[in-house]
Amino acid sequence: MKAKSDAFRIVALARVLKNGGDFIPLKLNMHSRSKVRSLKVSDIFSLYMADGKDEEGKAKYREVGRAPQTPRMSHVLYVLFPEEHEGALYFRILPLNDALKHFPAGSFCFVNFTEETLDIRLSLNSKKIPSQETAVMASNVDPKGNMVPCVMKNEQGNKVFETRLFAQASGREIVFIGPPKEEGGLPSVRFLPQLLPQKLPPIPK
Repeated sequence: MKAKSDAFRIVALARVLKNGGDFIPLKLNMHSRSKVRSLKVSDIFSLYMADGKDEEGKAKYREVGRAPQTPRMSHVLYVLFPEEHEGALYFRILPLNDALKHFPAGSFCFVNFTEETLDIRLSLNSKKIPSQETAVMASNVDPKGNMVPCVMKNEQGNKVFETRLFAQASGREIVFIGPPKEEGGLPSVRFLPQLLPQKLPPIPK
């Protein structure tokens, strides 16, 4: 895999993170969520990767990314963005509040990686999202699911993105909005959907 700055390319190789004094192996999936892990409370979330072996033949690891842990978040989704620094692979790590209370079913979480504030309208709701910040917006979709309009405008009031998104009452979706690939172009938009497990009806007696 080439190491390059790409805000929407989530690496899909085995990595390890440091959990207190222990290393936990991670298998990450491209553009999807990895397995849920329970972590010890610490100040820093650190990500490591294998870096050969020492003189005794034991595996060595080097730190390739870190992010502050946020005690206010009971469930955190760490999104990894590969970057190249002095010829070596590192990861920018974005922690998102993944608790259902904050990011409920039927809603969208917009992540603004552009250099300006965006005015986003989803269905009947609208929010201004500053650069490098996030916002959760409800889709107000019915239980069967439906297409909802989504419009994004820049600080000058110009429309930079417009589509209809499929919203599900049993799912939620993260929308990554990145800077234009070319100067003067439109923002790049990518999606990370998730279907939530549903409670089954009780078995008739």
